[in-house]
Amino acid sequence: MEQDTAVNERYESPVMIGRRLGRYTISAPLGEGGMATVWRATDELLRRPVALKVLREALAGSPEARRRFLHEARSSSLLDHPGVAAVFDFGEAEGLVYIAFALIEGETLSARAAREPIPVGEAARIVSEAAGAIAHAHARGVIHRDVTGRNVMIARDGRVFVLDFGLALAAGQSRVTTAETALGTVTYMAPEVIAGRPADARSDLYGLGVVLYEALTGAFPYASERPEALFFTVQNQEPRPPRELRPDIPPALERVVLTALARDPDARHPSAEAMAAGLRAVAIDPV
Repeated sequence: MEQDTAVNERYESPVMIGRRLGRYTISAPLGEGGMATVWRATDELLRRPVALKVLREALAGSPEARRRFLHEARSSSLLDHPGVAAVFDFGEAEGLVYIAFALIEGETLSARAAREPIPVGEAARIVSEAAGAIAHAHARGVIHRDVTGRNVMIARDGRVFVLDFGLALAAGQSRVTTAETALGTVTYMAPEVIAGRPADARSDLYGLGVVLYEALTGAFPYASERPEALFFTVQNQEPRPPRELRPDIPPALERVVLTALARDPDARHPSAEAMAAGLRAVAIDPV
């Protein structure tokens, strides 16, 4: 789960620290989003640390919010990959609904890219490993639908994890909201999703392309303070080539980035595994 230490100062619910939910005792904040907060906690039964994602109290009484939260647990539980945090438990205590995940100690790609330039080879490796985790999800019929730099975690030992399948759509499951096009993080949203078409595997590839651009440059292919202006540029303009921002990016790696960012979904990489393979090849032959 997203574990940037900077969230400590802006957390809304310090009263949660020391609180026990079921067999979990909460000790520190790790991250937060619109629907849930994420906490470091201890599983008192198994004596191990976990990341405990808790549905916000204001939403705990909403059947729709609870359904989406359960949907995340089910989607994540379909996956068994070294780059996806394992789901340990799902439950309810004291009126709060929670999911217990494996705790990943590290920082998000967005935090790392904002803090310092990421070496080109390392950026390619990080996104290649993230693409491998997404490929695993796709092979099991799970579309992430919110691939962002904040959902790619770099562990302290260098391992890469894709987090937060909260918007994921698994094959055979009904959609959990009618406002699908409004979901996801705007900066990483694919042109077809902006246009109102359903997200699919190719939309995840676009998100990976934005993540790779961010990892390499510390910036985004498109930027605007107004969502309407951002939507227009994404759908009507080509992204600024990343080599204009960072000339040491190999041309082959720039081609991987721009292929992932193609406005036409059919012009992107044929799969997440193909994108991962392209990134691995760049490390071997960066011409």
